Amino acid sequence: MRHRFSKLLVSVSLIVCLMGVGILIAQQLWTWNQQCPSNEWFATCQGDVCASNPTRYWYYNNWGRVVCGSSSDLTFPEPGSEVIFPSGADARLASDVDVKSIFVAPNATFTWQSGTILLRDPANNDAPGVFTNQGSVVTVSGYNRTLRGLLVNDGEFEHPGATIFLSDATLRNLAGRTLLLSGGSFFMESGSALLQNLGTLRKVNDNFSEIGVPFEDSGTVLVEQGTLQISNTSTHTNVSWSVASGATLYFPSGATHTFVGNHSGAVQGSLVSDTVLRSGGSQEVVFNFTGNGLTWREGVIDGGSAGIRNTGSIVTVSGYNRTLRGLLVNDGEFEHPGATIFLSDATLRNLAGRTLLLSGGSFFMESGSALLQNLGTLRKVSDDFSAIGVPLQNAGLIDLQEGSLAITSSFTQTDGETRIRSGRTLSLSIPMELQGGKLTGAGMLSGNINHTGGAIAPGVDDPNNPDLNPLGILTFDGDLTMGQDAILEIELAGTDNSDPNNPQYDQVIIGVSGYSRTVQLDGTLRLKGRDGYTPSVGDAFDILVLTASSWDRTGVFTQVEVDETTLPGVQAEVEYLPDRVRVRLVNTFAIRGKIELRDFAGDVTQVPIAVELRQNGSSVRTETVFTDAEGNYVLPDVITGTYDVAFKASHWLRVVVYGVTVSGDVTGVDVSLTNGDIDGDNEVTLFDFGELVQAFGSVPGDTNWNPNADLDGDEEVTLFDFGVLVRNFGAIGDE
Repeated sequence: MRHRFSKLLVSVSLIVCLMGVGILIAQQLWTWNQQCPSNEWFATCQGDVCASNPTRYWYYNNWGRVVCGSSSDLTFPEPGSEVIFPSGADARLASDVDVKSIFVAPNATFTWQSGTILLRDPANNDAPGVFTNQGSVVTVSGYNRTLRGLLVNDGEFEHPGATIFLSDATLRNLAGRTLLLSGGSFFMESGSALLQNLGTLRKVNDNFSEIGVPFEDSGTVLVEQGTLQISNTSTHTNVSWSVASGATLYFPSGATHTFVGNHSGAVQGSLVSDTVLRSGGSQEVVFNFTGNGLTWREGVIDGGSAGIRNTGSIVTVSGYNRTLRGLLVNDGEFEHPGATIFLSDATLRNLAGRTLLLSGGSFFMESGSALLQNLGTLRKVSDDFSAIGVPLQNAGLIDLQEGSLAITSSFTQTDGETRIRSGRTLSLSIPMELQGGKLTGAGMLSGNINHTGGAIAPGVDDPNNPDLNPLGILTFDGDLTMGQDAILEIELAGTDNSDPNNPQYDQVIIGVSGYSRTVQLDGTLRLKGRDGYTPSVGDAFDILVLTASSWDRTGVFTQVEVDETTLPGVQAEVEYLPDRVRVRLVNTFAIRGKIELRDFAGDVTQVPIAVELRQNGSSVRTETVFTDAEGNYVLPDVITGTYDVAFKASHWLRVVVYGVTVSGDVTGVDVSLTNGDIDGDNEVTLFDFGELVQAFGSVPGDTNWNPNADLDGDEEVTLFDFGVLVRNFGAIGDE
């Protein structure tokens, strides 16, 4: 049977000069028209007899070419050819081809079994040609193949096995299209290579696939089965990721992956990195990998100055070290179970409401600057040892729940809480700077504390953890230095602390046997009641106890506050004993007397008067009192002791009554205050005269009104005030 085919031939004579030699190139349009039993690109078929004497046959191929005589005379697409596989075509390539372009139409299938596809335009200095797929391209397992030029997938592309080598080539998967990997891989052969995914890249079945060429991804990556390994330098922009249960997406060492924008996805299987993950551009990058999250086994995370924000989950792996550079912000869950994160010019910031979980992992400095900032919860769990060897700043909660934690660099707390649970140890190589918040718990702090703000409050009072004991014995194996703004907060629920696991009041233990410690007291001792405790006069509490071989204790608490809500009507005195500081609840008494405000005709009941109690030259209490119309005053709640009592009102000189002994209510502590101290320096001098001159003639509301210059209280500055000043000129108050 003879077959006739329409021959679509466009002949163009192009003369190209290549290295001085003229070459004639025919550009042709070839359309697939299968006539052979085989659908291979270079297949030939024998047809009817076309001549005799000798007998000759028709030979034809799948491109509509036919000759009479010899199959070797058939022509095929050649350099410069444009090849079309129309709708319904089903073709296979198992050889090398060299053409300008290939077009696979919708509903056409192109099976790329093996061979090299070289796409070039010899008429244009061998510029890369284009393979456009709008139908279906499928590779064949067990065969390798090579792409040179540009392949654009605008349909379906399935790569089930073996390798596509890219040599000066780009494979681009367009938006809305799918590149299906079911065991196939991509590797670089020579020159440049690029895999671009703007659509969906799906990894299916249990076979291993690898992207071993540079990869640009701004679409979707779905790893549904098996393992997908991305092993070459890549850029990922706003990618949606998904790893199904039992599947793995793996970034091996040796490449740098640059991330831009937001990256999210559910990880039910494994997403593992052993390489460099870095932030690109000037905007923050977001990692929102939920489920099992990102497993950071080895390698580097580099957040740059803009930072990488984790809103999902990041987990490290025991037995492997890794490095952080730039800024990493934890706005999700971060678990560090083992080995070390080295920080190199890096900051790890744990945000408020978020958790950084240590179950054996450590942080150390690699180079440059380093900082660990905790604004949320840093919780140490498991008995495995953890260390923080970079500067630590805390304004959240550090919860030493299990095991021990060593902080070998600086540690500053400005707010929040550091909680050392019973039986746990926090070790410090550099003194803790306690500037705010609280230091709580019932474990041990081994190291020194500079306490300039906030409170040391033994026990753990946490409504979210009602099983924790709000009363505790906190042990310091080191030196304690308290500043004027420091607070020691002690709660009282009884007097028996014989059971250290169930104490009835808060206590601080200083030192361990065999060592000498230094304790410098200052600031405020704050006492609170708990559990409805009603104390009795004489109840004593050893709130600070020495167990070291000796201590050098200096200073006293400058203020003692008793919470009126939980300990109503209670006052306390502090006893500074050789091996302890004891609080004893005592009766309180009142000091009464009369204060004369000399040379004053105004309303004495409206004049505030500062009353200061002093012991051994130090102020122990200051109160503001007011008198009645006759000048009588009361200073209540004074504990037993001997005091110097100082009285000072605004423009009167100070008077001190020395040696007032209080062992019951005291009356008759009367004073007469000398008027004329307008400038408040406790002397009546020319400076006061100058103040009076400036205010002379003024009344309230005038710009030059000075109430302290109104010495006689008649609400105007006149010669009468001048007379008071003259009478008392040169007087000096008590110190």
